[in-house]
Amino acid sequence: MKDAMSVLSSCKSYFRILGFLSVFGVALAGRAQSVTWQILPFPQNSDWPGPRGAPATTNGNVVTLQGQPVRSTQTFTPGTTFTFNVVLESRPTGPGDDGALWFFLIPTGLPTNLDLTSYLLLEMAFRNYEPDGLAISQSGTQIGSDIPFPIVAQVTNHVSISVSESGLLTWAINGQVYSSGTVSVAYSPFQVQMDGWQPTDVWQVSDFTVGTPSTCPNLVGTWTGQMNVANPWNGYSTTPLSVRVTDQTTNGCLIRGYLTQGSVISSFPLVRWNPWFRLPFTGAIPDGSTVLLNVSGAGTGKASATLDMSQTPPVLQQFIYQPSNGETVSGNLTLQPASP
Repeated sequence: MKDAMSVLSSCKSYFRILGFLSVFGVALAGRAQSVTWQILPFPQNSDWPGPRGAPATTNGNVVTLQGQPVRSTQTFTPGTTFTFNVVLESRPTGPGDDGALWFFLIPTGLPTNLDLTSYLLLEMAFRNYEPDGLAISQSGTQIGSDIPFPIVAQVTNHVSISVSESGLLTWAINGQVYSSGTVSVAYSPFQVQMDGWQPTDVWQVSDFTVGTPSTCPNLVGTWTGQMNVANPWNGYSTTPLSVRVTDQTTNGCLIRGYLTQGSVISSFPLVRWNPWFRLPFTGAIPDGSTVLLNVSGAGTGKASATLDMSQTPPVLQQFIYQPSNGETVSGNLTLQPASP
């Protein structure tokens, strides 16, 4: 009968996570503000020979993009976070029917009827003859390579775009950080502009809010707890688990460390800790109270937890680790005192 250790050590390379796709927005709710949009025409100096879409429409906090842009009437400064949901209405499959959602951060004062000349562009692109992906461009020049990301019609994606007070950009979708700390926004103040391409495609943006980047709680240290394990073969068991956060950044709330699992073996007069594995992870604290981890090594998988900030030190509650073998490991963790 397999125990928790043998199951976890046989993890495969494919993994999934359940129930953590809406982690943003909570921390921003108290300080969030809405945006007023200016509906812009198709740029009159564009040489695009095909259809030019239709003006965007706004209905409360919902913006429907139909190939023509909208621009914020407000201006913003670094130290701002934008969150929104976006859905592609339908995905065409014909030759040349690639498309994208474009999110621009632009300097103030650019003409409203002409193509943009200065901008930082975040693009969510679908393509029919090569993989979908995310891309970042600076005034027409792509920064780095595409990041694989599937675009599925009628599926909502929750987007978070943060500009730190130093101008560094963090871009996350559905709780997964795709870019952080490697791209800077050079404009202050700046406006934001959105558009959908091609003009025949329809993108719906909703729940667009503006707030301030959340403060990262300090998680460096060792967190331990007794976990409940459910596996598809033998039912249920328990196992101790340790989460060691070795270091973290203030920008993007990125963290690194490792998981260990093991047991206490008592054989009088010897009592010792028997570690079963040590798995490195990287992760983020996207909203100040939720922790998301990517675990690598033999136990490849995803982990998530909520932080109870009402306690001192805070408690990692509802920690859930899902390796690729179908198991679920869940429980609460407490921060252990530092070694003398």
